[in-house]
Amino acid sequence: MKNERHLIGPPGTGKTTTLAKRVERAVEEYGADRILLASFTKAAISELNSRDLPIPKEQVGTIHSVAYHALSMPKIVETRSFMKQFSEEHPEYEIDDPTRSGVDDGYTQGVGKTEGAKLLQEYSRLRALLRPPETWPDSISAFAEAWEHFKDETMTMDFQDLISTCLKEEIDPKFEAAIALIDEAQDLAPAQIALCRFWGRDMEKVIFCGDGDQCIFQFAGAKADLGLDPAIPTHVLKQSYRVSKAVHAFSERIINLIPTHERLQREYLPTAEEGEVLHLDGSYKQPERWIGQVQKHLDEYRTVMILASCSYMLNPIIEFLRREGIPFANSYRLTRKDWNPLAASKRQVTAAMRVKEYMTGWRRDDLSWTGGELNLWLPLGTGVIKRGGRDKLAQLEPGLIVPSDLLKEIMPLEAMAAQGPTWLLGHLAAAHRRTEYQVRVGATNWADLETEPSLTVGTFHSVKGGEASTVVAFPDMSPEAAKAFKEVRVGPVARMFFVGATRARTTLYLGRPANPGLSLPWPG
Repeated sequence: MKNERHLIGPPGTGKTTTLAKRVERAVEEYGADRILLASFTKAAISELNSRDLPIPKEQVGTIHSVAYHALSMPKIVETRSFMKQFSEEHPEYEIDDPTRSGVDDGYTQGVGKTEGAKLLQEYSRLRALLRPPETWPDSISAFAEAWEHFKDETMTMDFQDLISTCLKEEIDPKFEAAIALIDEAQDLAPAQIALCRFWGRDMEKVIFCGDGDQCIFQFAGAKADLGLDPAIPTHVLKQSYRVSKAVHAFSERIINLIPTHERLQREYLPTAEEGEVLHLDGSYKQPERWIGQVQKHLDEYRTVMILASCSYMLNPIIEFLRREGIPFANSYRLTRKDWNPLAASKRQVTAAMRVKEYMTGWRRDDLSWTGGELNLWLPLGTGVIKRGGRDKLAQLEPGLIVPSDLLKEIMPLEAMAAQGPTWLLGHLAAAHRRTEYQVRVGATNWADLETEPSLTVGTFHSVKGGEASTVVAFPDMSPEAAKAFKEVRVGPVARMFFVGATRARTTLYLGRPANPGLSLPWPG
């Protein structure tokens, strides 16, 4: 299209800030009600909305959510209730998990364990790639027949239908825009790109923003060709405000593993900070060997990310952190409860909330709790309250401190005070054994139960768009990725590790491989 433009923003170059400024200029030129701002993920949209953009919220959303509203909000099949129904009707295609997070993130976040989940992902990918049905494998065609019949019966759409239907039936957004700004364009599949171009056919400008070197959703159909068309005017942001010299040099060695013709050759500059790239004496299976190096950065109040290519590689690390009572989280993937064990909830009482109430009593000069606090944390323990004690507690006001005489009468208060907050570890009910971690965290520093942890644990994909002072990266890959790399299909692997490395502002630690045959040889 003659009205198409590309804005390339390598890591830390201020792409989001530049995009926000473009929006402000567009408002002055076209008016606030004539701008479409769309992105690949809800996380990116949240970041843009945090900039207090001068346009209505309904004009900002993911590609899928814009299409969803354009289609008058149809019923979506990829919910747990419909997945369960489909699996019951088609047990040969059982889907263990929807693998999707909702309309605002209408892309596959990971492959399920069952054959049905894998077929659903591949079916969605082939459609996103605009591959004609006659080219699909027989297994996909058979699944598609059952899947489409189920959607017809339930009068639902899947996430890919939102894109495909708008394209096929030429349906525009609910409002008329003069300019469209499309963020994270490198992760859009051909069908999504085609839809954005259709929506922008009569607009003054359509600006695709992103960075082909950070295209890490190729498994969902994305293509890393942003900026490669010389006929499209392209502006490159070259100065990073995040990545230090050492981290930059290393990340450039990784991305340059990709053949020159497969990526945009751009100027990309580091900050003035020297930074450092260091090696760890251990793999992801040996956190006890390197956690001391990480803890030094946490003790200096720096943010740290521990990253791996596959979520199962994080399991040994997470188990170690839980045993040691070291706070961690992943604010980029709050739906992963195993990555966010300290997170509170607005809908239900969590283990962390119960432990927090338990620790509240230890923060007072005299060990004490209100009736409400006791009722919240007491289910964690077994044999804590003496016979008849609960009846007496039920008569107390939830907001009032329970008298110390009554506490001594119904609880082993003196033994608790003598041992300290870890007393609860020896009295946890069987159903709450997993709260040992929260108790250990709170006993070390109760404030850690109320503040966002400085340590993030996750996959490279999960933290895209994030940053930390220090990053710990492990070179291990899945068998499929290792096979592709050995067959010189290095693009997806190089881009994944490039994204991981460039999350670091100052320090990058490189772990040892757990299996050298299935790992990236660290370059340089």
